[in-house]
Amino acid sequence: IALLLWYPSFEILFSIIRKSSISLSPFKPDQSHFHQLLYFFLNKKIIKKNLTSNILAANIINIYNFIIFYIGSTKISNTELQIILIVISIITYTFFYSKLLNFRRINSWIKIQYKINPKNCCVKTSKKASRRKYREKKTQDK
Repeated sequence: IALLLWYPSFEILFSIIRKSSISLSPFKPDQSHFHQLLYFFLNKKIIKKNLTSNILAANIINIYNFIIFYIGSTKISNTELQIILIVISIITYTFFYSKLLNFRRINSWIKIQYKINPKNCCVKTSKKASRRKYREKKTQDK
């Protein structure tokens, strides 16, 4: 049962910790869940269709969980194996989460840079400076 529930339980716990660490309410929605980051990656890198990317992201997560559950169900009485599988899953989740979050931040930064200065979108500036320019531009447009 623990192998079935590890993903939704860890996703909720991880979201609460993540939001609390940046002083956000754990009850407010955001776009930083693993499945949303995976969807964003697939949509930007592999498949440009929203529905297909969404279905593929869900299937990748489900297939991974099915493999872990299948391995665990072959030796259901082996507690050590069950714990090892959960630890492997948590490590895998956090590793890919950090990679996907970094991918989204880089792509969002490029998009902000492009909105500020389309001609020099890839010129290196500090994040604070680019955010300040973006906010100034946004207020000027209003």
